[in-house]
Amino acid sequence: MAAITNVEYISTGYSNRNYSFSYEKEHYIFRLPENRQPFVDYEHESKWLNQLPEDPLLNKPIVLDTKTGQMISRRIEGKLLAEIYEESSDRQLLIEYVASLHDQLPNCDRTYPLDDLLKQYGIIDKKEGLPATARYVASHNDLNPWNVIVTEAGWATIDWEFVGNNDPLFDLVTLHQGLKLPMEELFDLCEQLEKGCGQARVTKNLLDYWRRECGWAKYQISQGNKRQEILDQVSEAQQMLDSL
Repeated sequence: MAAITNVEYISTGYSNRNYSFSYEKEHYIFRLPENRQPFVDYEHESKWLNQLPEDPLLNKPIVLDTKTGQMISRRIEGKLLAEIYEESSDRQLLIEYVASLHDQLPNCDRTYPLDDLLKQYGIIDKKEGLPATARYVASHNDLNPWNVIVTEAGWATIDWEFVGNNDPLFDLVTLHQGLKLPMEELFDLCEQLEKGCGQARVTKNLLDYWRRECGWAKYQISQGNKRQEILDQVSEAQQMLDSL
């Protein structure tokens, strides 16, 4: 009988513990949730993931337990986008990746409710997002560069817990801000993804992103997670919000 070997803890994330392991010469990831987060619904996650196309770059799970959130998926061999994308890298890669991703995603039966989510984080937010007209599509909603793996076959996307309908610009803004790219580039990048999007819509998504980052970090602190990077995130997010 084949045995599980090469078990290794992967130091990523704040809500889940992740382990890599080998079985019958294949490599896998085991997700072990520790703290269930607001908006995370394992029943919805499982149902939606099962609708994903059979594309290794989307990495459908092999099994997901809807009661515990424990999940096994194949390990994607590559490098995190956060580790290899530089200020001199081709911006068109970001546009093409986000556009292609949204084109592939199946319909979603829930919307990403930022204002309600902030309330669950315990935030009474008096600085509401600017009104802006936008189309809504199934979006990742946590598309930071640590959730994108660059492989020989293309860019793979992981961690779909927060999937829901949203303005597609939100995913692009999340990538842009996570990579700490120059702010003056953001509008042109958004315009390439969504022709005629307008400055107000870009600003709304930027504001929404930093509201979420601030609220999420404060929620983590309230739950006892006072790691320095969480404290730093609150400070950075508040500075950005004050500047917008």
